[in-house]
Amino acid sequence: MEVCEQRRVPVISVRCGKPEYNYEYEDSAEVPAFLVSKHTYILRAEGRSMEPTIPQGNLLVVEAGAEYAHDSLVVVQTPSGLMVKRYHKKGLLTSDNAAYPPIEFSIFDEVCVVGVVRQMITSFK
Repeated sequence: MEVCEQRRVPVISVRCGKPEYNYEYEDSAEVPAFLVSKHTYILRAEGRSMEPTIPQGNLLVVEAGAEYAHDSLVVVQTPSGLMVKRYHKKGLLTSDNAAYPPIEFSIFDEVCVVGVVRQMITSFK
């Protein structure tokens, strides 16, 4: 059996709940090369707003500039910083945790999708 090629990719912590600019560069992680392209980056999910889909501490493989559709998991840039949410066509960003209310936005808000979550890497301890 052959071992898959690995690539070292920088890891940055990002909030799933309230957006913030207080990013933490965490070093890097080795991931299978087939998960990584020149448009890929890795985020560590912080906060509980996307649970149970994205448990806190998991690594998210994000494709920058990718097309997204209704119900996509996206990384969103807001005036307050980055956050991970579920995109809905009707101007909503939602959490998968029902304890967090939806966030309404319009085309006039300073909100843009900077990437789409393509994979999640979970550590089993």
